[in-house]
Order: sequence, then C-alpha cells, then structure tokens
Amino acid sequence: MKAKHTPGPWSVERYFSEWLIGDGNYLIATTAGSPAHLGRASAERDAANARLIAATPELLAAADQAANGTLLDDALNHGDDSLRAIAGRISDQWAKKALLAHADRIDAAVTKAIGESQ
Repeated sequence: MKAKHTPGPWSVERYFSEWLIGDGNYLIATTAGSPAHLGRASAERDAANARLIAATPELLAAADQAANGTLLDDALNHGDDSLRAIAGRISDQWAKKALLAHADRIDAAVTKAIGESQ
C-alpha cells in the first residue's frame, strides 16, 4: 500500500463546539459542532466521529497488514502472517475460503480509503 494521505498519528482537539483532527502540523478535518438543541447525544456522536477519523491511519495500516502482511515481516522478522498466507498454509477448505473472503473485504476497504480502483 502506497499511502498518499497525511501520515499518522492524528490527534483530536476540541475547539468550542467543533472537533479538530490533525497531525500537529496540518488540520486534517473538523467535525461540525451540533446545534445546541440537539443535545448531549449529538455532541457525544460528534466526539466519537472525530476519534474515528483520527484513528484512520492506524486502522488503515492494521487492515492492510492483516490482509497482506505488508509490515509484519519487516517489523517482526518472521514469516508472512497475512490472512492470504495463512489461508495458503491450511488444508481446511472452509477456513481457507473464509480467510480469503476476509482478505478481499479488507483489500476493498483499503482500496476505497486510498482512492485507487480495484
């Protein structure tokens, strides 16, 4: 995976009724503050959305790692632990099919996130 987005980690800061997501140098995104009449539940949802956005770089890397083993080999210096590699090493056809299906779903989500066509 070749990342084109601003590298993480990203953090969240509250600014009045908005949440700002950034990397310390750049503002990545904001969540619009909910109108006061929408109440506490809406403000909590805004905060949850901001945290989810801020976790995106780590989630993207973990997903790509799980499906394709992109970073595991370098970081841990052992064999490929990707879902695809594990599927290739097991004989249970149902489990193999399930692992490959999960890897395909992860790849589709990663492709969508990085803006490349499948």
